[in-house]
Parts: sequence; C-alpha cells; structure tokens
Amino acid sequence: MEYRLTKKTDISHLFTLWNEAGLPIALDGVERETNECEMMLDMNPTSCFVCVENGIILGSIFGTFNGRRAWIYHLAVHPDHQRKGIGGKLYDLAEAALKKRGATKIIVGVLKQNTCVPFYHDRGFELMDDAYLYAKDLGHLKNKHQYA
Repeated sequence: MEYRLTKKTDISHLFTLWNEAGLPIALDGVERETNECEMMLDMNPTSCFVCVENGIILGSIFGTFNGRRAWIYHLAVHPDHQRKGIGGKLYDLAEAALKKRGATKIIVGVLKQNTCVPFYHDRGFELMDDAYLYAKDLGHLKNKHQYA
C-alpha cells in the first residue's frame, strides 16, 4: 500500500472511488468536477493525497489552504477497505502538510447523512456552534443537495 500526492491523472479514478464510497459529485457533468479538482491540485499540490494498492486508488483526501483557513474535501475510502486505518493515515498526511504551509485551523463540512462524524470527533474536531455554512450555486446544478 502506497500513500502519495494526488496527480491530475488520478481524477477520473477518484470519481469512481467517490461514487463507490457514497460521496456525491456534481450532477451537471464530469467536466465541472474535473476542472475543480485540477484547480484544487494546482493551488494545493502538497496537501492532497491518495492511497494506492496494486494500481487502484483505495482512498483520497483533498487538503486545501486559502492562506487563512484549511479545508478538508473528499476524504473517502473504498467501502471494502474502510476501518483499516487508511482514512486516518490520509488525514494525518494532509494535516501535517497543511500545518507546514502555515494553516492554524482546519474546517471540514460533513453532510448530515454521512456516518463518519465519529471519525472527525476522534481527531479533535468539534461541531462549530458559532457559524453556519451557506452555499450559493454559481453553476447549473440540477439538485443542489447532490453536490458536496
């Protein structure tokens, strides 16, 4: 099993992983998702990671930093490989890379139907009670609740 930085050539394989792991992606096409992933990788080349075994991506995490706050996106592990430490290792790699870049706070958005809340609690995350996360769609989503 290998943990490495995410490459742009991984993106189409990530869509398969995210689908299998139950992470929603934009319904208005792969092109939008591809462009957004490429931009995240361009802006965060040292904090996005994958776990690969025998050429197959088993897990992913996008650790992003905007100069003020760090965000975690698309932490996913294939269902057949969950609860084996892959998600924790990916998170640890991203957190270390984000700290190295100067991040002092990491925020993660978790969909209400996602059952991974204990995973984040175990890593010291607390439910924010001083803020709301709002979203404004600037594209043409068919169902705004299907995009994370």
